[in-house]
Amino acid sequence: MENKQIQGNKKIHVAGKDFITVPNILCYIRILLVPLFMYLYLAGDSGGIGVDRNYTMMWLGVSVIAVASITDYADGQIARRCNMITDLGKFLDPLADKLMQLAIVIVVGIMFQRETGLPYIWILLALFVLKEFTQFVAIIALFKHGKYMNGAKWFGKVATFGFDVVMICLLMMPLFDFTNINVWIIMVVCSGSLLIFSWVMYIIEVVKMWNSPGGNIPYSLYKEKGDKND
Repeated sequence: MENKQIQGNKKIHVAGKDFITVPNILCYIRILLVPLFMYLYLAGDSGGIGVDRNYTMMWLGVSVIAVASITDYADGQIARRCNMITDLGKFLDPLADKLMQLAIVIVVGIMFQRETGLPYIWILLALFVLKEFTQFVAIIALFKHGKYMNGAKWFGKVATFGFDVVMICLLMMPLFDFTNINVWIIMVVCSGSLLIFSWVMYIIEVVKMWNSPGGNIPYSLYKEKGDKND
């Protein structure tokens, strides 16, 4: 029965108890850490370059990202090892990741503008938002078409890792008063290239899945209307 694939009417199954599982509570914490990071880092840099900066607050902001990463790892391990994987968690986990990524891009954008006076970073932000939006729309469209993209793809993992590394480096540079404009621009271009690469590969994957025969939505993830809840 678990291998059954659904192509008819479908709905995501969320039980009331799913809202208070440990992995999902950790996801809530990660979401709450997003505005805390933005406040600490930007408030620390409100004075500008040099001695006017509150480096303690900026370092605390970077530490919040580290804490969020730890909770991200922890909720995944707990969910898998303690059989606490839920449909709600499958929504909350990537949501928390994307919110933190978006917050980092916004903060880096503000810092980049302050340091260089150039607008290039906002092009990167627009690319990031457009990429995430189109991927979200694609997931919904595939689902209604009876298809399910199971797990992250290699190109997405590579692009996300490279993008995150570049963003963290850009966050760290002001902490050491490093303001080489050429280096900043090169790193922003690298980030944009990674986003475009992942975006194009994702679209190709979506088209292939859309044109493939049959459906592949697992019964273990979605219930047909009229089925009894487990």
